[in-house]
Amino acid sequence: MEPALDPAQEAQAAGRIHRLGQTKEIHIKRFGFRASIDEAIASLHDKVKSGQVVIVDKTLPKEALQHFLDHRVAKPHVVLDSEDSVTVVQEGHSYAYGAGYGDGRAYDQTQPGGLPVGVKLPDPFGFTYRLSNCTVCGKEQEVPDSLVWWGEGNMTWLTGHTGEALQPAEAIYRNQYPKRPLTLGEAAALPGNDPSQRQATEAILAEVGVLRARAKVVRLEKRLKDAEASRESRKEAEAAEKENDRATYDQPWRKKWWESFHARNSDEIESLKKQLAKVKEELAQAEKAKGGGGASSSTARS
Repeated sequence: MEPALDPAQEAQAAGRIHRLGQTKEIHIKRFGFRASIDEAIASLHDKVKSGQVVIVDKTLPKEALQHFLDHRVAKPHVVLDSEDSVTVVQEGHSYAYGAGYGDGRAYDQTQPGGLPVGVKLPDPFGFTYRLSNCTVCGKEQEVPDSLVWWGEGNMTWLTGHTGEALQPAEAIYRNQYPKRPLTLGEAAALPGNDPSQRQATEAILAEVGVLRARAKVVRLEKRLKDAEASRESRKEAEAAEKENDRATYDQPWRKKWWESFHARNSDEIESLKKQLAKVKEELAQAEKAKGGGGASSSTARS
């Protein structure tokens, strides 16, 4: 058999041969070419077995990519920022953290004293990063050094911190976010609270405000579209039942069911329209606060 990236796959394939009831002697031969991807994979298996490279959930870590780069059987991603790049906004989860980020203590609101006296849960925070198509593989990848943290209220200190752009959506869960200060003195010493950096901080928060509002608009537009599509499909289903199963359709309980469904659907659509109008107004205000009032060249995702 030819080499597999994950040696566990090879072990599984070999195990299938040695099933219960197999009586013949089995010989497994691995074929591979020297100075090729085959040899690089065989060498990778040695690193996996020695613990130098760890595969989790069938996902190869960045050390594996570096291994193939060293063997000259792979090319590194080349991701350039451009007008076509997409900006992603990620929000954090305040309930997951204790007194300070990285202290290992989760906040449990069911337990009295989950946080020390005087320490509050964080206000909204998160980070943005940029995505662009790799010029080598063509797939969408994170733009290097594009990750920027943001925070509001008691998390303003976080605004402006930068970080690794590789798999940024996992940064919060991988404990790779900046340490949260616990005292006003510690917070005041951080760049996000530096008065001389206030203009830059406000510019970042204004951009984040626009991105978050745009993401809300996109989500609500999708929900509204789905609700309207559901209304049309149900109307078609009702018409089909009326034509093909009139006995059921004429039952009083059935007519009430259809009326109730259409009423709920109409209420949902009207509610979504109002929410969408409100969020679009918030977006207009956010763009005005950012300055210029026009849409930027970047598309927001969340």
